[in-house]
Amino acid sequence: MKKYIPLRMTGRCRTAMERDGGTLYHAVNINEDDYPSWKTALCGAKPGRTGNGWSSYTGEKVTCPRCNKRLKISYIARDFDALEAERDYWKARAEKAEEDLKRHLGGV
Repeated sequence: MKKYIPLRMTGRCRTAMERDGGTLYHAVNINEDDYPSWKTALCGAKPGRTGNGWSSYTGEKVTCPRCNKRLKISYIARDFDALEAERDYWKARAEKAEEDLKRHLGGV
């Protein structure tokens, strides 16, 4: 499963002060082995060629509306898949119980 962290874009490299950095915290995919300095956010935003990548400061939560919408959709889809799998499991158990009951009653 992908893991996302809230990051904001840094400012332009001209002054290295990051004063014109972004204010939105985007959902950026991170792996255990690398830092996502030039990766694309879930909404499609990515640092520009004059930027300095993603800031090393992480936010408390994702504030980008597009990233939030996609995160919610992925959580809903994952929850729906889990509910479908659970429904199928209980349906199979009910069918097996019905077959066992028929066999126990002598094929009635």
